Amino acid sequence: MTCLPCMAAVPVDSRISDQGVPIVSRCSCCSEPSCEDPNHLFISRDLASKLWRWASSNLNLQLSPHANITSRFWQVLCQSNPSTPHGFINLYSTMLILWEIWRARCSLRFEGKRFSFHRITHNINFMISLSLDATNFRVVSPGQKLQDIYSLGFSLNIKHVSFKLIRWIPPSKGLVLNVDGASKGNLGTCGGGGCVRDCNGNLLFAFAHFYGFGSSLVAESRSLCDGLRLALEHGFHLAEIISDSLTLINSISSMKVPSWKCLHWWRDALSIIQTFDINIKHTYRQANQLADALANVGYSSQSNVLYFSAGSLPPSCKGPLTMDRSGVPSPRPVF
Repeated sequence: MTCLPCMAAVPVDSRISDQGVPIVSRCSCCSEPSCEDPNHLFISRDLASKLWRWASSNLNLQLSPHANITSRFWQVLCQSNPSTPHGFINLYSTMLILWEIWRARCSLRFEGKRFSFHRITHNINFMISLSLDATNFRVVSPGQKLQDIYSLGFSLNIKHVSFKLIRWIPPSKGLVLNVDGASKGNLGTCGGGGCVRDCNGNLLFAFAHFYGFGSSLVAESRSLCDGLRLALEHGFHLAEIISDSLTLINSISSMKVPSWKCLHWWRDALSIIQTFDINIKHTYRQANQLADALANVGYSSQSNVLYFSAGSLPPSCKGPLTMDRSGVPSPRPVF
């Protein structure tokens, strides 16, 4: 394989010849006669090799001099994390280099205009600057890489992270149902879980269910419905329901189903909430860790399990229960 699938659509001389069109190929951009194919045009021709050397030195990219277009892309991807400023610049620079090479080739071949190396690098830096001005980064590059970026004249918009301490707060009176859903892939295999506790944090009941294939919203709706049904079945009179799905909470409050795929369970849950006048609240995931752990147990075990004591809980759920009862907070990043 010598080129990426998208490169097959680039009408270089070799691609035209591959379609049965007789053509004498000669790269018009090189000082010495050469056949024009994707690897020659975008990697080894005079302008391309010069641009890659420029990018390698300025952006600290480790590039093999004998790579084809596919391996060159792979090298850049392996060295770049687009959530960091350095990785973003690496990937964007690669796309801009390819575009500027193609633009320079077409301008010279069809208009007889030659772009200077300085003009091309100026265009690349200008486009990178515009993109950085419109981008906010939450992950900062390591210190030296950050200094390298500033030394190139780029400015960055970085959202600094602070932390807020979040903990589970028991109800002032009555019983509370915490529920959560888990979908691996969304759409993917999903499960749900929940627990009923009193105002002292004592566990009265918990469940972990497997739901098969579905979305996270379906898992959230089913876990809410199952938690309410099981609480009624076992005689637990709920005062509050807590979930970390703001979409689900808002749909219940507005009485508008969020998705037709979860209508059956959502409608039953809404009916129970209205009938028994149960208050439903949103919380952050850090304050819903026991329900989250139970949902993951349901997903991983691929079975439906009920628990009626703290001692019967799986090991992965005992830690969150203890933390909630002791009031230990968990940090939540705030951008």
